[in-house]
Amino acid sequence: MSATGPHRTFADGGSVAALLLSRLVALACLSGALALAVGHNVAPGVAVFAVPVVAAVVARWPVWWPGLLAALLPLASAAPWTGDWLTDESDLLWLAVAAGAWWRLGPGVRVKRAGSVWWLLLALSGAIGLLRGWGDAAVFQGLQSGDAAEPSWSWNEAQYAGHDSAWNAVRVSKAWLALLLLLPVWPADRGAAARRFAWGLLAGLALVGAVVLAERAATVGWQNLALPYRATALFWEMHVGGGAIDMYLALTLPLTLWAVWRARTPVGLAMSLLLLGLAVHAVLATFSRGIVAVALLVLLFMPLAALRWRLPVPVARRPLQLLASAGLCMVLLVWALARSDSWDDRLGRAQADMLGRWQHWMAALQVWRTPGEVLLGVGAGRLPARLVASGEGYEWPGTARLVGGSAGVLLGGPASREDLTGRWTLSQRVGGLPQGSLRWAVRVAPGTDPAAVLWISVCERWLLGALRCADGPVVPARADEDGWIQGTLVLREPFGAGWRAPLVSAGFQSDKVGREARVLEVRLWDAQGRQRFRNPDFASGLAHWMPVAESYYQPWHADNLAVELLVERGVLGLLLVAVVLWLAMRTALQQARRGDPLAWGYLGVLGACCVLGTLISVTEFPRIALLLAFTALAASTNCGEVGNRS
Repeated sequence: MSATGPHRTFADGGSVAALLLSRLVALACLSGALALAVGHNVAPGVAVFAVPVVAAVVARWPVWWPGLLAALLPLASAAPWTGDWLTDESDLLWLAVAAGAWWRLGPGVRVKRAGSVWWLLLALSGAIGLLRGWGDAAVFQGLQSGDAAEPSWSWNEAQYAGHDSAWNAVRVSKAWLALLLLLPVWPADRGAAARRFAWGLLAGLALVGAVVLAERAATVGWQNLALPYRATALFWEMHVGGGAIDMYLALTLPLTLWAVWRARTPVGLAMSLLLLGLAVHAVLATFSRGIVAVALLVLLFMPLAALRWRLPVPVARRPLQLLASAGLCMVLLVWALARSDSWDDRLGRAQADMLGRWQHWMAALQVWRTPGEVLLGVGAGRLPARLVASGEGYEWPGTARLVGGSAGVLLGGPASREDLTGRWTLSQRVGGLPQGSLRWAVRVAPGTDPAAVLWISVCERWLLGALRCADGPVVPARADEDGWIQGTLVLREPFGAGWRAPLVSAGFQSDKVGREARVLEVRLWDAQGRQRFRNPDFASGLAHWMPVAESYYQPWHADNLAVELLVERGVLGLLLVAVVLWLAMRTALQQARRGDPLAWGYLGVLGACCVLGTLISVTEFPRIALLLAFTALAASTNCGEVGNRS
């Protein structure tokens, strides 16, 4: 066995042609990652340095890449600073990992023969979804304009195209592409790979838990879990809502119980219990009823299953310790819910909200137009555009569309619903601002609708929910002959003082129903006369600008994983995903009953994700979708932890 573990390379007997193919794939992945890194609009030097380093590390220790990817993926996004939408830092990460893995590893999916067929069909379903989504967007745009429509190939327009564009099919399909590239190079020792992937998930959870603590400390206080503030950590995809952090916690919380169960030393046990506590704190910090319910189920049934199956333990007292820690966490969850008026109000609305979800699911299932769409779906990433076009009351609360070249951005509000005004902002992180007057200037294009009203604001926010703001109206009718509108905002105290500086964002929005304004330039000067906006004239598209929705997210999500898969991937796509999950859960159940603690942990993960999937959908979050896919793959293996029964 080599120093890098049980691992076969093409050089171990493969053909020269196969070796050449693997190196070509590696170079293609590395080239793609470097191309994205060079175009990074905040830290291109860091990105260009990091990509080959990650690839070299993976090439040197190829059996560790599942754990490395699982640990770093939750942190790999800087969207509020870059404004990137189509691609982000997570794409650099998995492309670099793929480059290193393909440079070193041989081909062949290391799963059962029956399983490999289903994974291949799942990959084929992803390709069909991408093609159908791209084609549907082109046809839909053509119907709207009356002409044949081809999605723009301009990088600036593609990178910031939005959820109703053809590029959303590409964005949503990135998880499929990553899976397609990484599945053939999953390490040959599948049990060891499953264990390393689990440890990577736990390392990622520790980092996410620390970020949630920092987020709460910077906003409402880390110990204050009574206020209705929704923590998001670094899952910036939630700028239009959704449950990315909820599903991530469902992916990782059950594994903390596995870590507690298998801890062999007092220090290991203490660290595992600390991680469990971090996870429970993060669950409460999300202010999400769904993940709280899932956490209670996990904490109740997983210890009972461990006792029922007599899993092997390193020390005799471990079952009692697990029961005590899980029971204490359940008591803390219930106590936190009971003492909060905000939670009382949220739980009291559960029945009405469930009725609203049911109506939302029924509306989503009405977007099909042909029998072919029922069978194969409307295409990846097409649900948002179909919902808005359905005439069922769905609208974008705001829009920002590039006008071509450097002609600015067309900013619009909701089409007809007055209740959606003020629920969408095009924002940018500007760093800490000193106390005093802020001077702003907005230039609008000639002929801008004089009835349009914009609103400019400076706020302290992490992502969802502003803590405090200074704002004011921008009225195009008051523009001078050059199109400039100017004004001031007053900060009575510093915003983002000290380490909280990254929380400060500034942005603007359309505040009139059915009105649009073409903005050519927007500038903001602080009390010391420094201009704080980057890309103020939109010469680089919407780089550094990120739209953020507030308290209205229905157009972007189906809020049910099965419904979203059924609508976008069709009956066949839903069945394929269901079969893959069933095979993974069946294998994990069989192994757990034979005394495999890690299989028990993975079974808890898949069960938690399936339960939570009845309330949220995750296919629109590529990072979470990729982690879920690899979790199913890891659960499909013999994890190799069977030992002496307790």
